[in-house]
Amino acid sequence: MKPKYEELEKRIHELEPAEVALKKSEKKYRILVENAGEAIFVAQGGMLKFINPSTETIIGYPMETLASKVFTEFIHPEDRAMVMERHMKRMQGEDVPSLYAFRIMTASGTTRWVELNSVAIEWEGQPATLNFLSDITVRRQTEDALRKSEEKFRFLAEKMGDIIWTMDLNLKTTYVSPSIRRLHGFTPEERKQQKLEETMTPESLAYAMTVFAQEMEHEKTGDFDPDRIITLELEYYHKDGNTSWMENIIKGMRNAKGELIGIYGLSRDITGAKHAEAEKQRLQSLLNHAQKMESIGRLAGGVAHDFNNMLGVILGHAEIAFGNTEPQESAHHSILEIQRAAQRAANLTRQLLAFARKQTISPIQLSFNETVGGMISMLRRLIGENIQLIWMPGANLWPVKMDPAQLDQILVNLCVNARDAISGVGNITIKTGNVSLDHAFCSHHPDCAPGDYVLLEVSDDGCGMDAEVIEKVFEPFFTTKAVGKGTGLGLAMIYGIVRQNNGFINVVSRPGAGATFDVFMPCDMETVVMPHEEVPKEETSRAAETILVVEDEPSILDMVRIMLENLGYQVLTAGSAKKAIHLSKTHDGAIDLLITDVIMPEMNGRDLSRQMAAHYPELKTLFMSGYTADVIAHSGILDERLHFIQKPFAMDELAAGVRKALEKPGE
Repeated sequence: MKPKYEELEKRIHELEPAEVALKKSEKKYRILVENAGEAIFVAQGGMLKFINPSTETIIGYPMETLASKVFTEFIHPEDRAMVMERHMKRMQGEDVPSLYAFRIMTASGTTRWVELNSVAIEWEGQPATLNFLSDITVRRQTEDALRKSEEKFRFLAEKMGDIIWTMDLNLKTTYVSPSIRRLHGFTPEERKQQKLEETMTPESLAYAMTVFAQEMEHEKTGDFDPDRIITLELEYYHKDGNTSWMENIIKGMRNAKGELIGIYGLSRDITGAKHAEAEKQRLQSLLNHAQKMESIGRLAGGVAHDFNNMLGVILGHAEIAFGNTEPQESAHHSILEIQRAAQRAANLTRQLLAFARKQTISPIQLSFNETVGGMISMLRRLIGENIQLIWMPGANLWPVKMDPAQLDQILVNLCVNARDAISGVGNITIKTGNVSLDHAFCSHHPDCAPGDYVLLEVSDDGCGMDAEVIEKVFEPFFTTKAVGKGTGLGLAMIYGIVRQNNGFINVVSRPGAGATFDVFMPCDMETVVMPHEEVPKEETSRAAETILVVEDEPSILDMVRIMLENLGYQVLTAGSAKKAIHLSKTHDGAIDLLITDVIMPEMNGRDLSRQMAAHYPELKTLFMSGYTADVIAHSGILDERLHFIQKPFAMDELAAGVRKALEKPGE
């Protein structure tokens, strides 16, 4: 029996370590379960069979209450059916999610969100579930707040008119708001598939890439503001092929370490504002150009006025000296050359006066077709045999009121310019037609007013002009011709003539594509057609009338006196309006004609004429000036009752002007 006892004792000694190990293991697991932060419990038959302390903490009931009630009582009423359905299916061996969330009701009556991880087990020989329950209320509240924030953001992004977008560092669109469809015609998905170069014009793409490269360089240096915002104005393509300008407000996206991981931005349509700014700049440019031309015109008019006074003295005395010399005398030829040179200078001043709109004109109602048609033969001789002149008159042309000589000047200068622009063989085309211009057209042509116009178009297929030349083409003394080939006054004169007649001129040209000059003259439907009276060149005659000459420039006063005395008139002179009035009161005899400068320091010629008429009711007046002024003519258009002679003038012109003023009624 002893061996059996010893064997039993030996087996007991062998089992003791296993029992100790088991106790140690149970103690470890009990420590883990009892100190776990999440609730651990066993559910069986609707009751909780095992509960750790955290279950009491999370649900809020003591262990006795938890163990004595059906566990569904602690579940929120709205979630009970779902939890029971999943529990029953798990107990039946069906595949259901082991991890899910629901709400519980705590002892204090508050609702908390929990997350349950449940697995099927056996407990004391019967089916049960081992459950791990975590309180996720704070996380759930955070998620709800984030979801609501995202919903607000999405609502704003989808409803606002601007485009919200994000890109990665490869400049690939990762998000774009639905407003992309309304503004650019693309769906968000289509935009995400597009490459950057497919979204904007090449100029804007180059600009955007330059800025992006600069920003990435700043990132490498570390010398930057991580919250900086940049603004770019870029031109984007629309799906229909048009483009629109967008203002992009851009900021970098960064991770928790502050590293750049992408960019996001807001794009606002500024096409209207961009066009308005461009239109403002265009109108400002037109205004600046108009002001510049007006300033140049005033300068040209002033220079021409003073120059005409000097030329008048030169031409007058040269003519007097020429008449007092014999052809065989050596001085005779020299005086003739002086006359010719002075006359060429006078022609230049007339061109300046035409540009400045200071020349005197006598407009009549005329037909462009008749006037231009009468010039065609002469123009063909002028441009030469190598260039074909094509004349295309419009039908039923409206009448125009202007000086025929001015229309001749326009045609000659335009055709000469066209001829010089053609190298070798070419064509010049002259067209006429009726046009009605509206406000939309005139908004792009500041010299134009809406209304009916007669169009004179002169075009060529010559070398053409670039934009820089076109901008200056009407300025005096500007020319692209070689030295000695042109004065630069031809187009300036045309500009002045057209503006003086309330018309406007437009030029369209490109290098190598010829040029087209369009002259628009307002139609005249009211003027009674009057035959144009040509003033014949009168022979110098001897006369006995008394003439009072008033001129503040002594040299001109003396020259006019000599001319009139040579013509046989009795001449009185005065160097100012004040002296003229005094002389008219003290002179015993008659004064038949007053010849007066228009502009004088003390009183203008028109007022002087009116004051003298009080003493000499039958007094006639002949005005003289280097340029017209509104004192006697509005915009250079002379009243038919007024008599005027343009400085500088020759003796025969003075003689004709004096006889006309003496013999015809007028002021």
